[in-house]
Amino acid sequence: MKVDEVEDLLPYLTEEEQREIDKLLASAPIWTPLPGPQTAAYLSEADIVGYGGAAGGGKALASDTPILTPYGMRAIRDLRVGDSVLAADGTRTQIIGVFPQGVRPLYRVTFQDGASLLADAEHRWNYCVARKGKWRKSGRDWKVGTTGQLAEMMDGGRRLLIPTCEPLRFTKSYRKPQRQIDAYVLGLLLGDGYTAQHGPGAKWSFATEDPELLAALPGEWVYDSGCSYRLRGSWRVVLQSEFERMGLAGCKAATKFIPEPYKWGSVADRWALLQGLMDTDGTAADGKAYFCSISKRLAEDVQWLVRTLGGRATMTSRVPTCTNGPTGSAQGAQAWQVYVRLPDNADAFRLERKRALAKCDKPVKRRIVSIEREGEGEAVCIAVDHPESLYVAGDGCVVTHNTDLACGKSLTRHQKILILRREATQLTGIIDRFTEILGSREGFNGAERIWRLEGRQIEFGSTPNLDDWNKYQGRPHDLLVFDEAANFLESQVRALLGWLRSTDPKQHCQALLTFNPPTTAEGRWIVDFFAPWLDRKHTNPAEPGELRWFAMVDGDEIEVDSGEPFEHGGDTIQPTSRTFISSRIADNPFLMGTGYMSTLQSLPEPLRSQMLHGDFNAGMEDDPWQVIPTAWVEIAQARWRRPDKLEPMDSLGVDVARGGRDQTIIARRHGMWFDEPLAYAGKATPNGPDVAGLTIAAKRDDAVIHIDVIGVGSSPYDFLEDARQQVIGVNVAESPVGTDKSGRLRFRNLRAELWWRFREALDPANNTGIALPPSRELLADLCAPTWALSGSTIQVESREDIVKRIGRSPDYGSAYTLALLDTPKRDVIAAMGQPSVKDYDPYG
Repeated sequence: MKVDEVEDLLPYLTEEEQREIDKLLASAPIWTPLPGPQTAAYLSEADIVGYGGAAGGGKALASDTPILTPYGMRAIRDLRVGDSVLAADGTRTQIIGVFPQGVRPLYRVTFQDGASLLADAEHRWNYCVARKGKWRKSGRDWKVGTTGQLAEMMDGGRRLLIPTCEPLRFTKSYRKPQRQIDAYVLGLLLGDGYTAQHGPGAKWSFATEDPELLAALPGEWVYDSGCSYRLRGSWRVVLQSEFERMGLAGCKAATKFIPEPYKWGSVADRWALLQGLMDTDGTAADGKAYFCSISKRLAEDVQWLVRTLGGRATMTSRVPTCTNGPTGSAQGAQAWQVYVRLPDNADAFRLERKRALAKCDKPVKRRIVSIEREGEGEAVCIAVDHPESLYVAGDGCVVTHNTDLACGKSLTRHQKILILRREATQLTGIIDRFTEILGSREGFNGAERIWRLEGRQIEFGSTPNLDDWNKYQGRPHDLLVFDEAANFLESQVRALLGWLRSTDPKQHCQALLTFNPPTTAEGRWIVDFFAPWLDRKHTNPAEPGELRWFAMVDGDEIEVDSGEPFEHGGDTIQPTSRTFISSRIADNPFLMGTGYMSTLQSLPEPLRSQMLHGDFNAGMEDDPWQVIPTAWVEIAQARWRRPDKLEPMDSLGVDVARGGRDQTIIARRHGMWFDEPLAYAGKATPNGPDVAGLTIAAKRDDAVIHIDVIGVGSSPYDFLEDARQQVIGVNVAESPVGTDKSGRLRFRNLRAELWWRFREALDPANNTGIALPPSRELLADLCAPTWALSGSTIQVESREDIVKRIGRSPDYGSAYTLALLDTPKRDVIAAMGQPSVKDYDPYG
C-alpha cells in the first residue's frame, strides 16, 4: 500500500494506530528526486557533479502565458536573459535562461478560483496532497512534481494543492500626479460613491451608515437624506478632475473599475485600495469575506488585488430577485461575487465591525480542480536566478517552479555541507526552501548561517570578493554546493575544492555545481571545466553522466584514463572523477517522439547550438564596454591554419610571470599570422636568465622581441640586451603617442593603446587577415578587459582590476598585444640611417 493511500485511512484509525503510522511516515525519506536527470545527478558517484540547463528539461509554459514582472505583464515568449520577473516570495528575480521548446503537447491546469495555466507535461510544480480530518504530516507538505505526475495522482483521486505567492512588489513607473487620490479613499468611492456625472457641476455623493468611513473621506460632506452625504467645496473640483483624467467620471455602478496606476501600486497602496472596497461593498461572516458588485470589471479587479497580495479569489455571478412592494418581485441586475481567502481575512478590512467578523488564521493554498490535454502549441521555458526557482505566471498569479537538487542531497546523503552563492543576499531563498522541507527553522542559527540537525550540519556562505574563499579554508566539508556556479570565479571554486574531505571513511565526498549556460565572458570558465560534456568541438566528448578523471600535473590539469593513483616527480597523484548531467533531448524519451528534434534543428543560431547540442558557448553576451568583441576573436581563430611554409617571424611578445598562478607567455607573429602560444608556469621561469633563454630558443629570422619591463620583466630584458638580442622594453604605463583610427580619440597610457591597436586589427571591417590560434585561454584573455571614455581619452581596465573581477591575469592577451608591435628588424633600421637600434621608436 502506498503512503498516500495510507493517509486516506487516517481519520478512521484509533489514536494508537495513528501514532504508529506517524512513526512509519517519520522514517520515510524527507526528499526524493524527480525521475530522469535529477535522479541521475542525485545518485552519481562522481567527485564533482555538474548539473545544468539545456533543451529537453521541460518546465515549459505556453508561449503567450503572461508572466508577472515588476513593471507589468509580459508574455513569456517576449522575455530575455537579464529581464526581471517576480518570485513567489514577492521579490524580483532575474532571468538567467530563456529556452524556446518548439511545439509541445499542452495541458490546461485549472484551479478552484478559476485561474488556469497552459503547461507541458514536464513542467514542475510545488504541490501538496490535501489531507482528510485534522491530521497533518508536519513539515512534509510541499513536494515537487511534473504536470504529468500531478495528472496521474488526480486520476487516482488525489486532491492537490499549490502555494499562493507572497504580496508582489511592483515597481511599474507612474508619475506621482497619477495617484493624487489616497488609495483607501478611492476604494471607498468606487464602492459606495456616486460618480455618474461629468463636468464642473457634477454631483458627488457617498452612502454609508458607518461614521468611520465618512471620517476617512477628505473634504466637506454634508448630510443629504437617508444614509447619503453630498460633497461640496474645493475638494469636489479636485476629485472630479482626477476622475475625469482616469476615465472614471460618468461611470455608473455597472461600469466602475480600478485604474491601472492603482492596480500596479505598492503593496501598501493595494492593501489600502482593497480595504476601501471591502469596507463598502464587502461582507464578512464566520471568518469568511466576500465582495459583491454589478460591475464585472470591478469584481475582476478585486480578484486581481487579492491574488497579488498573496490570497485566493474565486468569482461567481448570480441574478438576484428583488421585492418591489405591491408590484411583487422582479429580477435585479446581474451581480458578481468574489470569495476572498487571505491568511487572515480581517486584513481585507479597516472597518472594525467587519474585521471582527472576518478574523481567521488559516494558511492559504490553491486547489487544482482539473488537468486536461488542450492540443499543441509553442512553448517556452525560463530559468530564474532564485534559489527556490519559483516565479509567478498568468493573470491568476500562479506560482510555478523549476528544481531543488542541492537541498535534497544536503538532507539525505551528507553530514557536513557548505552551500555557497556568489552574493549573500541570494541565500535567503535557499534557507526558506530548507524551512519548507523541514517544516520549521529549529536548529538554524541565523547569525552564523548554520543549520545544525541530528548528525548533520549545513553551512551557508558567499564569496563576493576574489579572496573571500579564505573564510572557509581549514573547515572540511563532505558536500560543497556552488549554486549558479558560473557566477563564481574559477580560482574560488578550485581553492575551495581543496577542502572537500571527511573524517568518516564511509562518507562519500562530493561537489555539486549547478548552473545554466553563462551569458558573460566571466562565466566561460565553466565550459572549460566541463569541456568533455559542454564543448561539442572536444576531441573526446563524454556522454551525460559519464565519469571522467582529472589530475593536476606540474600545475596543469589533465585528463587521465582512470581513477588509479600514479607517480609523478616523486609524488603520488590521486585523480578525481567528474561528470555533467543535463536534460537534453536525448535523455528524454517523451520528447523524442514528439518531433521536437526537428523543431530544434530549425531554430536560428545561437539558439540551435544551445538547444540541440547543449553548446554552452553559444549565445553568450559581451559586456557592452568590452575592448575586443568575442565574435571578432572567434573569426580570427576560425581563419587560423598552419601553413605548409611559414613566412619569416617578425615579432615576439613576452609577458613575464609575476608569481602565483601567472604564467610566462611567449607569442610569435609571422606577418598577421600568430603561432600557438608558448606557456610556462611561473615556477619554470623563476629568474631573468631562464625567461631570456626560452625567448631566444623561440626566436627565428632575427625577429624583434617586445617584452613588458614593468616589475619582473626588467631582469630578462637586461639578459636579452647582454645577449645582443634586438629587444624592445615596453613600459605600458608610459604616455602614448598615437590616436585611434578615427584620429579623434587619444589613450590614457601605452597599455590602452596596445589593446586598442589589437582591437582595430581584429575589426572585420579593417580586413587585416589576422589569424589567431584556437586557444581557449587566448580567447578568454583577449575578451577580458573593458574600457571607458573620459572626455576624448580611452582608458582600458588595469591588470590589477581585471584580476579582482575575474580572478586571473590576462597573460595570454598581454603577450599577443605586445607581439602585434611592428618594429623594423636591425638590418632595416640600419638601412634607414638610424645610428642605433636603441634610438628607433617602435610606437611612432
